[in-house]
This record gives sequence, structure tokens and C-alpha cells, in this order.
Amino acid sequence: MLGAIALLACAVPIRSFFVATTGDDVDIVAVGLLDWITVPYILAGAVAWLRRPESRLGPLMLAGGFASGLSALQLTHVDSLYTIGAIFDILPAALFLHVCLAFPDGRLRSIRVVSRRRGLRGCARAAAGEDVLRRLRRAQSRRAFGSA
Repeated sequence: MLGAIALLACAVPIRSFFVATTGDDVDIVAVGLLDWITVPYILAGAVAWLRRPESRLGPLMLAGGFASGLSALQLTHVDSLYTIGAIFDILPAALFLHVCLAFPDGRLRSIRVVSRRRGLRGCARAAAGEDVLRRLRRAQSRRAFGSA
């Protein structure tokens, strides 16, 4: 199973390259930086899961890496892929924060950390919902005025 995950991780930059070449105005540096974050996070998560299967840190890192890869779908001009990317836009930041708070075993032990996490998770959900709606409205207004 981890081999399949590592293979998927290697496919992320290839997918990003094809997404970047579908449009004329896509910044190739932004795509490269996103892959620079995504692939090591996925591979480190796979290694962490392989070394310590009882820890939740590995799967959490894998989820963060794949969420980062999915957020890169915003760079395409295909409406459905852009929508999926916009939905996953803020999720990587929330998962990366969760990894930092849950280090080293992937679980939040302290009551203070758990209550902070709930507050941060609520803020991240609110920001993600507002951000997705704002992006979708902007994309819809661009199409309505013919400047897509």
C-alpha cells in the first residue's frame, strides 16, 4: 500500500506539469514551488508511516501532501478541476498546522492544545468556506462578462 502511495507521490509533479501547460498564463514557478512542498511531504509521510505504523503522524502528513497537490488544481482553466482545487485551497495549511501541533505521535494530548486545535479548526473551516465562495463568485463574474 505504501508503494502505491509513493508512486502516486511521484505522479503529482507530472500532473502539475500538465496542468501548468494547459493554460497560457500559469506561472511555472508557482507550480514548481507547490510540487516542492507536496512531494517531500507525501514521501516523508510514507516513511513515517512505514517506520511507525502505530503513529498517526504519517497518515496525517500524507493527507497534507495530497491536499496540497489537490489545491494545485486551481491553476487549470477547466471549471470542474478549478472548483476542486478551490475547495482544497486552505486545507493544506490547516493540516500542516495540525501536524505541527500533533508532533511526534500524531495525537493531541493536552486539553489546552485540543481546545486551541478546535478553535483553529473552526477558524480554518470558516476561512476556507469564505475563500471558496469568494473565488467561485469571482470566476462566475469573469465568465459572465466574457473575460475568462
